[in-house]
Amino acid sequence: TLFKMKASLAVPITLCMFCYLLVTVTSVTINRPNAGLELSRQYPELYEKILRQLINEPT
Repeated sequence: TLFKMKASLAVPITLCMFCYLLVTVTSVTINRPNAGLELSRQYPELYEKILRQLINEPT
């Protein structure tokens, strides 16, 4: 039961994190394109992890 709760909590948290990152990077990219590129260069593994979690998470 605890694992199920954790799993169901992980989805919205992951989505929130993903959206937050997306919004942050987008706004930074619009304001300062170079800074946006730096951000996406710095956190590729984080993006990959979040994307993998979103894709692998059963709906």
